[in-house]
Formats: sequence, C-alpha cells, structure tokens
Amino acid sequence: MDMDMVVGVIAAIAIIGIVMGTVSGIAKRSIQLKEKRLELEARSRGTDTGPLLEKISLMEDRIRNLERIATDDRPSLSAQIEALRIESDEVKIETEATR
Repeated sequence: MDMDMVVGVIAAIAIIGIVMGTVSGIAKRSIQLKEKRLELEARSRGTDTGPLLEKISLMEDRIRNLERIATDDRPSLSAQIEALRIESDEVKIETEATR
C-alpha cells in the first residue's frame, strides 16, 4: 500500500466518524424532544382527571351497593333499588348539566 491510499483510508474513517457523531447527536436530541412533548401532554391531561375521578368514585359506591343488595335477603330490597334509581337519575342530570 502506498502512502496516498493510507491517507485516503484514514480520511474516510475520520469523515465517517464525524458523520456518525453528528447523526447520533441529532437522533438523541430528537428523542429528548419527543420525550419532553409526551411529558407535557401527560401533564396537560392530568389537570382534567378531577371529574373522572369523581365519577369513578360514584361508580364504585354504586357497585358496592349493588353487591350488598344482591347478597341481602331483607324485604327492603325494592326500596333500596328504587333509591339507587333516584340516585342514578340525579347523577345523569348532573352529568348533562356539566356538558
């Protein structure tokens, strides 16, 4: 191998290293920006969870009541079911009013 060929190979390796470093930096920055964007979206969605958490809590209460009624043998069962219907109607009215 002559000296010109050795210099050419070394220059090609140096250029490839520089290009790879640049591409790597750009890719890293792009990933950081995407992560930041997702983080900001998650934060903005987090502020709207209050009504959803309240609704989930109401549904959990209703499920507990239904489980209790289903396993209870007392004669007041129909009164309890009617109370749940009234409560359900009130929740529907509140939900429609907030829309």
